[in-house]
Amino acid sequence: MVGIPEKNELAPGETTGITVAPQKGLSLADYTAVLTVSTDHDTQAQTELKFVVMADTNPPEGSITIPEQALQILSAMLQRVSRV
Repeated sequence: MVGIPEKNELAPGETTGITVAPQKGLSLADYTAVLTVSTDHDTQAQTELKFVVMADTNPPEGSITIPEQALQILSAMLQRVSRV
């Protein structure tokens, strides 16, 4: 994802910022991309972007609710396994 520049028009020597972020749902891997900025005066600048998608080491917090019937079935299955 490439965000909208903070400024659309710049004076000579002036700078602006832009946000670049990888897409959600990418596979674990190293990625590269080229960001190209061009003007209406046929000038452009390029830079290579590199990032790594790694496994989430902070699993989300929260809880799940298991229906009573599912708990009863699980309990019965565990009792059968423990008798064997």
